[in-house]
Amino acid sequence: MVWKQYRRVDVGDLSVEDLDVEITVETSKDGELTFEVSVWNLTEESWRQIRTGDDCRVVLGWENGPTRSVVQGVVQKKRKEVDGTDVRCRVQGTDRSDERTRRRFSKTLRGKSPDQIARYVAGQVGLTAGEIEPVGATIDGNWTISKDRPARYWLDQLVEEAQKRTDTAWEWLVEAGKLHFVTKDGRKEGAVELSFDNALVSIGEADGESQAETGELTFEALCEPRLRRGSTVVVDTDEYQGAYSLTKYAFVSDTGTGDHYVEGRLAPLGVEYTIR
Repeated sequence: MVWKQYRRVDVGDLSVEDLDVEITVETSKDGELTFEVSVWNLTEESWRQIRTGDDCRVVLGWENGPTRSVVQGVVQKKRKEVDGTDVRCRVQGTDRSDERTRRRFSKTLRGKSPDQIARYVAGQVGLTAGEIEPVGATIDGNWTISKDRPARYWLDQLVEEAQKRTDTAWEWLVEAGKLHFVTKDGRKEGAVELSFDNALVSIGEADGESQAETGELTFEALCEPRLRRGSTVVVDTDEYQGAYSLTKYAFVSDTGTGDHYVEGRLAPLGVEYTIR
């Protein structure tokens, strides 16, 4: 089966699906998710519809396979460039998911588990629930969220509550409009497998700047839109095997060159993991 590349950009009230585009979505050095989208020969009317401050969502994947939103951000810059007879319309911005965790609200909940409350918090600040792992125990009595602290403070508290009840390290992550509330042990449902039998193109040892980076890998694979920062990746090659955490990545998709891939960096999780 030959899979056809899929890419769509929704910016403001405009949706671009059939024009020539260049897309890069990547994590910056400080972990921020940024995007740059160039659309070739957009009509003047459509270009005027795009404004700084507009929402921007990029969806990548395959028509016969998985498609996912890989960034849900806000346009911070826009500019138009003439290249011969062609016109490049370029927009740049950052994912706004982290910004949403700074919102404040008040609510008292009773008889809920930390994961149930995390799911509720996501909805209150305009995020959708991504991977939310069950804690398996509720919080006794009332649990009160107040406006004197942002949502991210209460998510930190929920991580502590989850850790008390499971003796396991937990974390929360936001990316591409989704909140993830998960354990750090790498035992995740829906982990992405990378092997040369599926999407993997190349893999090798990363250049490490410290002893802590020993064992890290860099890779390139055909576009795998299910990947996100902190997600579990199971590597299965002759030279490298095991569970890794995705620490850094970039999606690149270009109708002109046919590029449609993801590259990134993996840190070993040090746990046993089997794809079911």
